[in-house]
Amino acid sequence: MTRNRPSDLVDQRRNSFGLVFPNHSFMLGTKGDVETFFLLLNDLISEGVLEDCYPTISHDLYRTLVNGYNLERFKKEASELKEAFSALSSDRVAWDRYPFNREEGAFDYQHRRIDPAKPTLLDVFEKFFAGFEKAPFWVEKYLAKGMKDFPRIVVSPTEIRTDRKFRKFTDAEFLEASADPLWLREPA
Repeated sequence: MTRNRPSDLVDQRRNSFGLVFPNHSFMLGTKGDVETFFLLLNDLISEGVLEDCYPTISHDLYRTLVNGYNLERFKKEASELKEAFSALSSDRVAWDRYPFNREEGAFDYQHRRIDPAKPTLLDVFEKFFAGFEKAPFWVEKYLAKGMKDFPRIVVSPTEIRTDRKFRKFTDAEFLEASADPLWLREPA
């Protein structure tokens, strides 16, 4: 790869991860960025900084999927988590414990999307909350049409090649993989 052009999307060395939902994907950053978000959320809950009241994000989205069964809870919890993150200073986090990319590559997908120098955790993870707000609309749209098979939100690589592979998995396959989430198996 010598240029950052659309045909580079099929290169297996790409490293962008994010949310995949009906007919869309929303890039959150590198695999390390996405994993950092979930690890930090888990740490904040286990340390008692946050209450353990975000299971559709800390468990379902991280390990399996969000679909018609837990979509309303997800929307409510995403809004509450956004408010909680707005009250937490990014200075309180020991960022060196987390795997976000510290090495910046030449291409857009090799650049971390989180910036730990921002003042609050909401500022650091602003792109995540934008995705959490956008994705439910499309799931609801497909559910309203009576399409019950694949209207869901999953964490996935966002490249064309792996994105299509993840679409082929059934909800049951995501749920069965909760001990070893499918997106974490993908090379970064």
